[in-house]
Amino acid sequence: MRGYENPVISYLQRHIGERLTLLNRSVNRGKGFTVREGVREAFRQDPSSPILVTDWDIPFSYETYYEVVTLLLQGCEVVVPIRGESYAHKIPLKRKVYSASSHLFNRVLLSLPFTDTQGGLKGMYGEGIQCMLDTTIDSFLYDTEFVVHAHRRRVKMVTVAAVMSERLKVGNMKMKTLWKELRQAPVLLRQRWW
Repeated sequence: MRGYENPVISYLQRHIGERLTLLNRSVNRGKGFTVREGVREAFRQDPSSPILVTDWDIPFSYETYYEVVTLLLQGCEVVVPIRGESYAHKIPLKRKVYSASSHLFNRVLLSLPFTDTQGGLKGMYGEGIQCMLDTTIDSFLYDTEFVVHAHRRRVKMVTVAAVMSERLKVGNMKMKTLWKELRQAPVLLRQRWW
């Protein structure tokens, strides 16, 4: 965990107990790297359970999380929430442009079955977990890479209509971050088509 003060960590440990494993990284290698390490550790601890990956701000309604878990327990290997109008109304204009560009890239160049791959929640089970562990992108686009792997391998992947949390606040993305992510486009294209 990065950026959390000791009182927050203590609170989480008290309320979640032994089910909470903290992976402390002294060097920030990126969200994708950290998520992959967390999934690897969760799978090591219990290889027979589904795994949820979510943003720290819990961006969806509790019902959305419940639906993702239910679908995993029913045999789906990858569950991806699709954000709709409840998300579009909460984001700044610049972020809407970035989001629309990402959707266009996913539809036209990656030819994915759905275009919203960056929603901040992924559910995985069975082969879906291996798809996540096989990602290589260490930054934000790891989740698009995850969907690319799942689509290529034809794992049982479904989407759910996500309802965003009322408390969600979405800020703008820095231009430096955007350019860093754009450099991952060749990786995604190579993994999708070759």
